[in-house]
Amino acid sequence: MSMLAPFNTLVTSLAYFHDAFVLVPSLASTFSSGILTVFNLTSVIFTVLATVRGSRKKSNPIRRMIRSLYLSIAAFALFTVSVYLRGTDPLSTTYPYYLFLLGMSVILAIAQAFMQSAAMVICTQLSIDGTLMGYLQMGQALQGVFGSVVNLISTALAASIDGRHPGPSKMRARENANAATVVFLITILLQIATRVCLARVSYVPSVEAHIRKWDANMREGDADVPEPGAWERISRVQAKIWPWVTSIFTIFLVTLGVYPSLTAQVRAVDPKPGSLGENSSVFVALHIVAMNVGDLIGRRLPALSSYLLIRQGWVAVIATTSRFLFIPLFFACNIVKENGSKQTWTLPDPAFFALVLLLGITTGSNATSVFLSGPKSVDESASHEPAATEEPADDVEYDRLLDEADPPQNREASIASMILAFWLVLGLTAGSCFSFAVLAMA
Repeated sequence: MSMLAPFNTLVTSLAYFHDAFVLVPSLASTFSSGILTVFNLTSVIFTVLATVRGSRKKSNPIRRMIRSLYLSIAAFALFTVSVYLRGTDPLSTTYPYYLFLLGMSVILAIAQAFMQSAAMVICTQLSIDGTLMGYLQMGQALQGVFGSVVNLISTALAASIDGRHPGPSKMRARENANAATVVFLITILLQIATRVCLARVSYVPSVEAHIRKWDANMREGDADVPEPGAWERISRVQAKIWPWVTSIFTIFLVTLGVYPSLTAQVRAVDPKPGSLGENSSVFVALHIVAMNVGDLIGRRLPALSSYLLIRQGWVAVIATTSRFLFIPLFFACNIVKENGSKQTWTLPDPAFFALVLLLGITTGSNATSVFLSGPKSVDESASHEPAATEEPADDVEYDRLLDEADPPQNREASIASMILAFWLVLGLTAGSCFSFAVLAMA
């Protein structure tokens, strides 16, 4: 289950939301940027809160993750109900619905902030070598691919209906509504499955020992009472990982700066009748699949070969900042603006899809390298074996995954993971804002 499911689901459901605003062209062309900006701004604020709370000793990430799951499930259930309440006709009064979408974005952003932060802590503390973090990255990518494929199938079916019934078609709106409903319901099922998996994994000996430790810390005092030096601890850890912080921020600044706001305006150069590029909606949906497939490939690359895993912070900074070259390259594609104007010379369609695929690959591979190498760079010399003079606490047999013999370094690695998650969200927010400037330059 992806910890970024709320964000990915909002992106893959934009076609359904767009149907509500077709009578107001100005809102129809900007509502997606508005929703994603509010979502990401809220995520930034609450990720800060989640990071501060998660850095305390008196914190139980399992409990925080479960509560976040319940909040997210309730939000998507409300989204599902709203599909049937709204119907498929364009809204004559659009702003109440727009405010509803903004409000739901805030709720989902809060759930994602605490869920992502808790997941980072759990993965880092249970597997300091990054194995579980790699699975988390894979889950995010798989959810994105699945949602984009569902979106493509729905869009292709709607285009087929429009081809048989030219002109305005309620059937297309119905297909978009059905696709959104399917995505919402599947997201709910995946989150329920995540809750079941959390219940099952809690019986694994090393995980159970961690949960006992977290519960014991919670019983020591009020978890809401700030621990002294919390901000100093966070600042100290961030100073150690600043290259990785810069990298994760830059990755999503560039990615969200061009995708999907700019890339969704690219059209087929010379579409042939019956081809996928003939229908603009199918063309856009196809490029979303290409992006998510590239992201999935990219997240697997560091795991397939150690040579593809970035271990040095300065290398990560160079690799991520060089991705700004994607902006002029996408400017050279066949961008068709809302007023119908387009460029006289453009790159061919295969080049556009190759760029989208490469954008996804570099996003996935660089982000995975950051989350695997960043936390370990906090203390490269830290040994996670019990010292000769140390005895395992509470008569619990030492477990390498538990890292009880080296709690300071383990806690700092967890804090580093949460800090990176915060800068990821900040990069998403900055990227969604940056997209307005990129669109203005196109």
